[in-house]
Amino acid sequence: MKRILEVLGLLALLPAAACYSYRTIPMEEVRPDLEVRLRVTPEATGRVAQVVGYLTQDVHGTVVTLQQDAILLTVVTPTAPEARTIQRLYQRLDIPLSQVTEVQQRSLNRGRTYAAVAAGAAAGAVLTVWAFSGILGGSGQGNPPPVDNRLVAPQLLLPLGRIPLGR
Repeated sequence: MKRILEVLGLLALLPAAACYSYRTIPMEEVRPDLEVRLRVTPEATGRVAQVVGYLTQDVHGTVVTLQQDAILLTVVTPTAPEARTIQRLYQRLDIPLSQVTEVQQRSLNRGRTYAAVAAGAAAGAVLTVWAFSGILGGSGQGNPPPVDNRLVAPQLLLPLGRIPLGR
């Protein structure tokens, strides 16, 4: 049973990877409010790391404006969790176009998405049939073993201290 749950857990991760893909777009298609992933030169990674909080050549963000020599993005900055909530803070980052090597846009891959949904539905059907075959199938040797339906509750002992008697 544990092995089947492990396999199903791994299969559940496939739809997350299969549904989206990145495609390279020319700079002429970049417009405001477009979510992009920019690949920057190694020289720009230090300045980008100061804003995003980690060293990377891939910058994910939303285009604010595209100027003649730079692109202005809104990016998520790392924050520490406060009290039980995590706040997302955004910061603007301008990157010179001379330091951008590639612009990519995330797009939905319909074929992979349909295949992932079909595989998930098939796995759910197999799991359902397997679960009900164990319940309804019995042991195969006459009557199934009796079921213990008694309700068992733990006993609670509460020490209340010593109570003086006879005074």
